[in-house]
Amino acid sequence: MTDLTLAAIRFTDDLPAMQHYLEAMGLAPVVSWGPGMVVLASGAGQVWLHSAAGSTQGAPVGCTQLTGLVGDPDALRDQLAEAGFEATIVDEAYGRTVEVVDPLGEVVTFNDDGDRYGSRPVPGTPDPETGLALCRFTDPAGPYGAFAAALGLARLGEENPWYVPYSAGRGTLGLHTTDGAPELPGAELGGAVTLGLVTTRPLAEIQDRLRDAGLDAGHVVDDEVGSHLVTVDADGQRVLVHAV
Repeated sequence: MTDLTLAAIRFTDDLPAMQHYLEAMGLAPVVSWGPGMVVLASGAGQVWLHSAAGSTQGAPVGCTQLTGLVGDPDALRDQLAEAGFEATIVDEAYGRTVEVVDPLGEVVTFNDDGDRYGSRPVPGTPDPETGLALCRFTDPAGPYGAFAAALGLARLGEENPWYVPYSAGRGTLGLHTTDGAPELPGAELGGAVTLGLVTTRPLAEIQDRLRDAGLDAGHVVDDEVGSHLVTVDADGQRVLVHAV
């Protein structure tokens, strides 16, 4: 299996404000690509903030896409191909990537973890108790589960028709029924996900961090599946933080 680290690439028109928000949540910058892009790590998984103005896709503000880092792109390409998915290696100016067509017919890209040409490391220590939780809106019992498995992710819990998470310990990808799915900015570009987090810390502690950073603390919701904090990020997108 590959050593995939899940990530979300978020296109923003206010990178410093989004970075401030994520740092208040417990993420930390670890790689800088100059003024137009910064990588923030959580305890499991990453968020890549990218200037919307510099997007070659024309991605709108708030657009969030599934991506990730892999130690061996060739192994991931072969793994996906063996599972029946169309995957190719692409040599970009910033390094090698794996492009794969997912079960929704959309191209998802994963980058070589060793290729960071043009970047510089940033000393940062993320909160180990808080991790990335992405949500892809598709039938949880449909073919996306096989795609997640081909990426090297394992299902967490039992199959059900509403929500099924997958993980390899470096971020979580949840498959959520399309019933009630929100309108996602830039969904037509492919790979659209919502940005979320999971934490073992008390949600009240996360709220205190947000207040201390001068941000809205959001509100906690308790329901039949547990507790989560509802917040709104600097791009105006709702971000849920689930207590685990």
